[in-house]
Amino acid sequence: MGREKPMIGLSLETPGPDQQGAGVSGGHYVPALTEAGGDVRLLPPAPPSDAMALVSEIDGLCLSGGGDMNPSHYGEALSPLADGIDDARDERELALMRAARGRGIPIFGICRGCQVINVGYGGSLYQDLATEAPFPTRKHNHKADDPDRFHPVRLDASHRVSRAAGAAEVVVNTHHHQAVARLGEGLKVIAWADDGVVEAIAHVEEPVLGVQWHPERLDPPDRWAIELFISMCEAIRAR
Repeated sequence: MGREKPMIGLSLETPGPDQQGAGVSGGHYVPALTEAGGDVRLLPPAPPSDAMALVSEIDGLCLSGGGDMNPSHYGEALSPLADGIDDARDERELALMRAARGRGIPIFGICRGCQVINVGYGGSLYQDLATEAPFPTRKHNHKADDPDRFHPVRLDASHRVSRAAGAAEVVVNTHHHQAVARLGEGLKVIAWADDGVVEAIAHVEEPVLGVQWHPERLDPPDRWAIELFISMCEAIRAR
């Protein structure tokens, strides 16, 4: 008998010495994905050569938040404002993305994960929004419990994200200092912050979705992006 729930492979930070935080344990991600209807498998920090084997055992790939990507992946020199570079994680998650695309299973990126998706499709990032964006931006790099961490986001009314949210505008949290710059091939922007910063992307053909905010840290009624991802996994499994 097959699994009743889709198995979600969750990619996390590379464990460091004595590191026991949410970045390696699943934190808010595991309960949020579970409550949305998925089962969760924490993907080990395996080498890129293991990506296909890992992906063969899951129904959807979730790329979590964390530090910055190495800009060498989009042809830029490292900014002194970049933070938390983890080359092993970059290579691992890009390999997982390629394997997931090869199988045609849904990919969901949260914060850093959204950026990994964009870079994986050939796009680039602003290494620091406050200093590199060619337009004025609000503060986006709030701490987890900052009372000012929320801001409005406009959704593409023609895309299923607006139907999933049940609104054309939502309020999200913001905990990032990088964001999508040049859009990756085959991707489209489906949500914007009120200052113009890209807040969500999706592939025009493949089951791929990335959000720049952290839905797993929001109240359950506001985790519609996670529920949308789970529904994408269920639809692929039903084919």
